[in-house]
Amino acid sequence: MKPASAEAEQRAAAIDAHENGEVLALARRAAKAGTWDLDLQERRVRYCPRSLEMLGHPPDRSPLLTPEEWAQHIFPGDAERVMAEGMRARDAGIELITEYRILKPGGGIRWIKAVGRTLRDANGAPVRSVGFNFDVTEEKEAEAEFRRLQTELIQASRANATATMAETLAHDLNQPLSEISDCLAAARPLLGGMKDKPAAQVRAAIDQAIEAAERAAEIVMSLQALKRKG
Repeated sequence: MKPASAEAEQRAAAIDAHENGEVLALARRAAKAGTWDLDLQERRVRYCPRSLEMLGHPPDRSPLLTPEEWAQHIFPGDAERVMAEGMRARDAGIELITEYRILKPGGGIRWIKAVGRTLRDANGAPVRSVGFNFDVTEEKEAEAEFRRLQTELIQASRANATATMAETLAHDLNQPLSEISDCLAAARPLLGGMKDKPAAQVRAAIDQAIEAAERAAEIVMSLQALKRKG
């Protein structure tokens, strides 16, 4: 027969374990988290109903999956990375924190965040990895939307800066171009009726310069029109 003190200690330990389990269950429900428990020797993962739901399984299916069965649900390219991260965390004795995408059976992608740690036996050999799963799809979608809006804002800012620069350039060029055209147009008649070759060359040069100034003025007008269109 056990001493009364030993029985009291056992009852106290059982009460503590029960209370701790209740607290853990409450915290898990509040965080909408699921649990997983990987037996490293049997190579079996035990999932709670919430984790099974995240994977797209009905909660009443068998809670045991092999790592290969788990990997079938993972977005191509993510499973190999997550497994490698898990092995590094196990070998280094550090906490695992990783994120990966799930391909749900009915279609669509969900984002899962997994955190866990490796448990070791008395000799220090890893025997189990346990942890939590969190569905972070909404957070990932919000991040993607933020990046999209940020990109649009940057593009709009660049477009606005370009339009402002175009308007400034058009304004700065408009008056000099007008003056150049006026001066060239006034200079041409000064050649009068001169028929020699140099005079003809000067007239041709003036005509080309007037044409170039008119093309430049058209470009300026196009820049101003773009600015007005926003």
